Amino acid sequence: MKKGYNEYIKQQFSEVREAIRGHHKLTDSKLNAYAKKHQENVERLNERSLRNEEDIARAILQGDIAYSARAAADSVNLCFDNLDKTILEWAIEVPPAPFLEIMRAVEDFRLKLSNAEILALSAAGTGSYFSRRILKKYAEMNGRTIPGEDIATLRRMIESARRDAILSINAYTGPEISGYEWITNDIGNFQGYRRVFADEYLDKTDSSLTRLEKSLTDATDKDISLLPSESERLEKYFEDTTPETRTQRMAEILSEHPEEEDKLALFAPVTFRDAKQIIADRMMEQAAAAGKAVREASKKAAQAKAATLKAKL
Repeated sequence: MKKGYNEYIKQQFSEVREAIRGHHKLTDSKLNAYAKKHQENVERLNERSLRNEEDIARAILQGDIAYSARAAADSVNLCFDNLDKTILEWAIEVPPAPFLEIMRAVEDFRLKLSNAEILALSAAGTGSYFSRRILKKYAEMNGRTIPGEDIATLRRMIESARRDAILSINAYTGPEISGYEWITNDIGNFQGYRRVFADEYLDKTDSSLTRLEKSLTDATDKDISLLPSESERLEKYFEDTTPETRTQRMAEILSEHPEEEDKLALFAPVTFRDAKQIIADRMMEQAAAAGKAVREASKKAAQAKAATLKAKL
């Protein structure tokens, strides 16, 4: 892999955030200056003069913010163009020589790979798109999934993040969101929820930008194996759980993915045991409820039959 892809991608994301944040800061600064001047005008000018001053001040403010938005959008677009070009170059790069040599032997002799061998090969092909694509079918034969998106998906993610980043520039109206809608009039009218989106965009921990950044940086990182170890893979099932909710989550996983039972039993034996007890208790409750329903139905049927016979007599 050509040295620098991962570092270059990180740099582009840094520049995207810098462009957005710079526009937001300039907007805030202009709004603060406008508000201060407005208060001074209210105190010293009559109504007619105040209206004239406000018209001029608003026009200047709109012009300054529109210019800043265009400059920021140009910078952001350039970064996303660079990201798109970079992943296309990365995707066609030849896999690392050690990985390629082994895979050629595997193909030539039609060898069957074990999970351990697939895991070792995934470490040899780190940071390579072609390596991941080649190894993917062998992993699937062993019931494993190589994480990561294909190039078409990554490019769609780039365009989605680009649209959101541009919106976070054009729709930003400063901290007093409800009071300054008019400043974006000349660069597009935005509904309230879009203004809120623009205001909060850079602070979101889960956004189109953060998801894209993780996908691209992980994919091009030479220190991250193509295939996580078994423990890393299973741990992902428990993301966002607490010690209190982990057992319940284990029970859900066992119900949703029964094929993982043996692996989960080794991965977290205590949690696995407690989760199996939850499942057993739940089944007993369901069985008891079903039995009760059957008994009640039988009783009603018997009563109905008795009533019918009585009526005939």
